[in-house]
Amino acid sequence: MGEMLGGFFELEWPDAGAGLRGEGPGCAFLHSGRAGLECLLRGMLREGMLREGMLRGEVLVPRWTCDTVTEPLLRLGLRVRRYAVSASAEPLLPREAAEGSLLLLTDAFGLNTQRVKELARAWPGPVVVDATMALFADYGAEVPAFYSFRKWVGVPDGGMACAPFEIPLPAAEARSAGRMRCMLERLECGAEAALPFSEAAEEELHGEAMRMSRLTRRLLRGIDLERVRRRRRANFALLHEALAPINRLELTMDDEAVPFCYPLLCGIPGLRDELVDAGVALPLFWPEVVEACPAESAENYLSRSLLPLPLDQRYGEAEMRHLISLILG
Repeated sequence: MGEMLGGFFELEWPDAGAGLRGEGPGCAFLHSGRAGLECLLRGMLREGMLREGMLRGEVLVPRWTCDTVTEPLLRLGLRVRRYAVSASAEPLLPREAAEGSLLLLTDAFGLNTQRVKELARAWPGPVVVDATMALFADYGAEVPAFYSFRKWVGVPDGGMACAPFEIPLPAAEARSAGRMRCMLERLECGAEAALPFSEAAEEELHGEAMRMSRLTRRLLRGIDLERVRRRRRANFALLHEALAPINRLELTMDDEAVPFCYPLLCGIPGLRDELVDAGVALPLFWPEVVEACPAESAENYLSRSLLPLPLDQRYGEAEMRHLISLILG
C-alpha cells in the first residue's frame, strides 16, 4: 500500500484542490523559477528551436534582472547578450539581432503582460517570458514562460514552466522540509530571527533543476489563489489612488493583471531608509545590477531608486493606509 496506516500525525493542512493549471506535457511543476527556465531551454534545444552553443546567435537578456536568470543559460552553454531597459523598465530591444536569437522578456511587476505579448508576437525568433513577477499572467499557448510560486505565497520553494511543447522533466525530485524552517521560525520568532534561515534556503535553490517536492505540492493545494488575486488587486488600487501623483512610473492595472508589488519611483531623499526603519521590507531589484551597470544608466537608476512596496495577501486596507501615511506624512 505504500503509506503507513496510523502512527504520529503529519501537518494537517486544508486541501482546497487549488492550482493555477493542471500539470501535463506542456506544464511542469519544478522546485524554482530558474528550474522552469532550464527545463524550457532543454525543451527548446530538443525541439530544434535553439542550437547548442548558439553559434550564430545568442540569448538576449535584460540588464535589469537578477543574475540567477543566467545560471541555466550558462550551464547549457548558451551565449548571453544583455539589452537595455528604459527608466520605466520598458525593454529597449536591439534593432538587429543574430538570426535565431532567443529573446528573454520580463513581465515587470505583473503589470506589463499586454506589452510582453505584443513584443513576443513581433520578435522574429524564439521568446521566453520571465513571469516570476506575474504568477497569474497567461501569454497564450505559443509563448513559453516560467513562474515562481515562492515569491507569491507561503511555500518554501516552487516554480512552474509552460510551453507549446512537451517539457523535459528533471530526474530528481526536490526535498523541501529543511527549507520550511525559515517559515516556521518567522511564525514563532518573527521575521528578523528567521532571516538567516531564509537566506540559507535561497542558497539551496542554486544548482540543477529538480521537480517540485511533494511537500510544496501539498501546500499549494491548500492556498486560496482567488483570494490572493483579489487582495493584491484591492491593495494596489488603494496605493495607486494615493501615490500616483508622486510616482514617476505610469502604472495601469487591467482586468487580468495581478500585481507583484506597488513599484514606486518618486525620488524623495531618504525615503527608503525611513520606510525600512519603520519596519517595511524593501528588497533591492537587484544589487548586482547596481554593481554591473554604469551609475548614469537607466538600469542602475531603477535598482537604486525603485521602492517595491508590499501589497500582498497578508495585508488589507489598514496596512495600506499606514504605508501611505509613512510616505505622504
